[in-house]
Amino acid sequence: DKLSQAQISQLIGEIPLTASRGDIYDRNDNILAKDSSASQIYVRPSLVEEKEKVAELFSQIFEEKSKEEYLEILNEDTDRLVLIQRKVDNQVALEIEEKEYRGVEVSEDKKRYYTNGNFASYILGFTGSDHQGLYGIEGVFERELKGQDGLLVYEKDGRSQRLPSGYQTRIEPLPGNNIVLTIDSMIQHYLESEAQNSLDELNAKRVIAIAMDPNNGEVLGMTAKPDYDLNNPRTVSSEMIERLHLEENTLGEQQLEMWQNPAVALNYEPGSTFKIITAG
Repeated sequence: DKLSQAQISQLIGEIPLTASRGDIYDRNDNILAKDSSASQIYVRPSLVEEKEKVAELFSQIFEEKSKEEYLEILNEDTDRLVLIQRKVDNQVALEIEEKEYRGVEVSEDKKRYYTNGNFASYILGFTGSDHQGLYGIEGVFERELKGQDGLLVYEKDGRSQRLPSGYQTRIEPLPGNNIVLTIDSMIQHYLESEAQNSLDELNAKRVIAIAMDPNNGEVLGMTAKPDYDLNNPRTVSSEMIERLHLEENTLGEQQLEMWQNPAVALNYEPGSTFKIITAG
């Protein structure tokens, strides 16, 4: 009944455990995207005693919010877990944990890492703050890549603090499936190099290149220049802004323009672009 459920909730706490996304490989098993270990920071606002110090610490480390905004969160009258930040570097999380602020909790998380930064950025896409795939392969194959999150269940005292020697169990997260692409990294490398050379030499607005196997239609390489850094996907380069004339656009509009893969998202007259289909 409701009373027994309320009693259980007062004694048992839960922290989600992020599942590892599957790796992404090229056709020769070169890894293009993988997960690395990270941490996530939570607070139970009603349990935080040194609110000023905690808010100051968060504002210095994370910068997304001001000290006042963090104080507003910490002053909420609730002992439920409130997420402060995901994908935190483990060393930073350790420094926070060592402060031993009451009501501040650290748990494991995952961070997506792209082995070559800008390489194949329009093919791969990237993940958001919730580890969900956005754009490219990451977005299209989200269901296959994402895995199933786990749960850490633990015993807590009357003040909702975790009991160090209390009951604890883990429901392990299940990793996502790996994906192997038809892309050949060597061909992709040369394609990107030549596209960048053409962009610079011709002072073009944009250069798009695709390499396909005419015998079966497999895409061996695909690029568009300028591109973006998958490990910093929200940073719009000055080159992108200048070449695509995005100076008057808002940051959000610039990002949407940058993330769109022009090789497949824009319309083109068939003309010479269709020759590769008839070459086989």
